[in-house]
Amino acid sequence: EMDGFLSDNRPPVFVVAATNFPLVKEQPGQVALDPALVRRFDRKILVELPSTKDREEYLIRLLADMDCTVSDEMITSIAARSVGLSFAVLKNIVEMAGRLALDAGKPLDDAILDEAFERDRFGEKREGIQDDPETLLRVARHEAGHACISWLCGRKPSYITIVARGDHGGYVQPEQQRKSFYTRKELKGQIRTSLAGRGAEILYYGPEDGITTTASSDLQNASRVAAFLVCRLGMDEKSGLAVFGDGRSMDMVQRKRIEEILSEEMEQVLKLLADNKERLDALAAALMEKNKLKTEEIVEIMEGTNT
Repeated sequence: EMDGFLSDNRPPVFVVAATNFPLVKEQPGQVALDPALVRRFDRKILVELPSTKDREEYLIRLLADMDCTVSDEMITSIAARSVGLSFAVLKNIVEMAGRLALDAGKPLDDAILDEAFERDRFGEKREGIQDDPETLLRVARHEAGHACISWLCGRKPSYITIVARGDHGGYVQPEQQRKSFYTRKELKGQIRTSLAGRGAEILYYGPEDGITTTASSDLQNASRVAAFLVCRLGMDEKSGLAVFGDGRSMDMVQRKRIEEILSEEMEQVLKLLADNKERLDALAAALMEKNKLKTEEIVEIMEGTNT
């Protein structure tokens, strides 16, 4: 459709386009723009994703024209949890919430908007887990471990849930951090937070029954950050400043050092969780009662519980 513009020298034709697709594939299976199409555009302008404040204001505008009783607290919660989402995605979520409210025959409220957000991001609720108290308690303790260590490492969680959706039994959403760089301490905090779910299970169920398949993706995240520390960032005192490889292909020395870092950080996680057992218990109990916790509820528990 864009061929032949130069065959007519009368007033020029300007083509302006916008997209949410990436220009290049960043990971396997991802949809990206055709390079041949991209080359036809002379100038490219990157529009940054909206900040938490931008998302909150946009949600207020969208909901202003709808029959709804959504509270300011829920709007703030959705804005905090929607890190990395564009306005287009938020609009889809609100429209889904409107349809759910219409089906329910009532105004759009906090519960409906929350359900629409979770359903859009992670899929329908998985049945079964919620009816098994023992499994649900393990999930609650696992997620409480992530949240507790995230808090102790300086990154407050903005949301915790143990409602199973898609391929997860629950998750913790840390507060948004708009940073241009990270310190070694912050990256090690990310490793500890990733290991904390398994750490909490070990604390509660012992070194045998506490080792389960629930930590699979957590261990991948922790290993990835540790590999970057050793192979790409020169942040490990024992490995030195030399940088080799891309963090994916590594020699046996590097692999051994990565395993040592993970073991060292897990040891610290177990100590921190044991020292903050009362907070951990309170988070897990609150999750069992409510299934999900927002920022203010998490802050109340973490700041109000004696350790």
